[in-house]
Amino acid sequence: MQRIHVQPDERIMIVLPLFHINALFYSVAGTLAAGACAIIVPRFAASTFWQTALDTGATEVNIIEAIGAILMNRPRSEFRPGHRITKIYGVREAAVETFRNEFHVPHLIGGYGMTEIPGVTCNPLEGPQKPGSMGPVGRHPDPDRPWAECRVVDDEGRDVPVNEVGELIVRTPIIMQGYFRDPDQTKAAFRDGWFLTGDLVRRDADGYFFFVARKKDIIRRRGENIAGAELDRVIDAHPAVHEAAAIPVPGRSRNGAVSGSRRRKCRATWYLWTSCRIRLPTRWRKWRCAAMRRSGSARWISRRRICSQRQAVIIVVKGGRMLDCELRLA
Repeated sequence: MQRIHVQPDERIMIVLPLFHINALFYSVAGTLAAGACAIIVPRFAASTFWQTALDTGATEVNIIEAIGAILMNRPRSEFRPGHRITKIYGVREAAVETFRNEFHVPHLIGGYGMTEIPGVTCNPLEGPQKPGSMGPVGRHPDPDRPWAECRVVDDEGRDVPVNEVGELIVRTPIIMQGYFRDPDQTKAAFRDGWFLTGDLVRRDADGYFFFVARKKDIIRRRGENIAGAELDRVIDAHPAVHEAAAIPVPGRSRNGAVSGSRRRKCRATWYLWTSCRIRLPTRWRKWRCAAMRRSGSARWISRRRICSQRQAVIIVVKGGRMLDCELRLA
């Protein structure tokens, strides 16, 4: 209710399954608390999403990243410019421009929560919104009521400095009772009353949190933590790239040096590399670039699973007319 300022005259379109905490917490609970109207759609259908919004007079909707990506890539003939939706919760950074400029939705809100701890952070509806951010810690509608506390810590549980990456741990009044019939897992999820999210984030000087990667998905290389998800996001943002994935591959030496293809000069590869390089953390920029052909996405997905415990990093890029290429850590 607080995060998108739900009012009694609002009409909330619910397209997510009601057995999931996402729909129950963000859509149903907010609608009931505000005394608003809930429009329950039996199932999400991309081809009729905008028509349903138009027919029902919906003013708000909560979605997940996959829905945003699907709608962004659907034919524009399915879009209905007469819809009344003014607020959407759950639109990720990659889809913001499309939803705001093409779908004409002025308020796009993002935040962070889990089934265990819903509604922890949220970008303010009225106030600064930082692209790619999960926002600051959320607020209770009653300013005198306590809400979540968040810390970013290292592996020993010590708080890390501003803009340093660490695990997000949370203490909040809205929290699960425990994992069903699994007391050991429940115990392991807490440390001194703080819930261990398993998510690596960084917090800036203004208190805004930015997701980096799942802790268990971090790739270790020569003692360095490499967040494959962050590499994916940077490369995916390039207009010439259709799909990208960072996967670990074995190295010949004990320190994880990358073995592989012969280096070739390639204008498209150089342009992609130069474009992505400036958006990556400084410590990840010492790369070599090698151009080579690759098969489709099914191959690299299987390789990612197979090599999940190996060292080093390889990014396989498959993009339109551009030559497929690899960007390898030196």
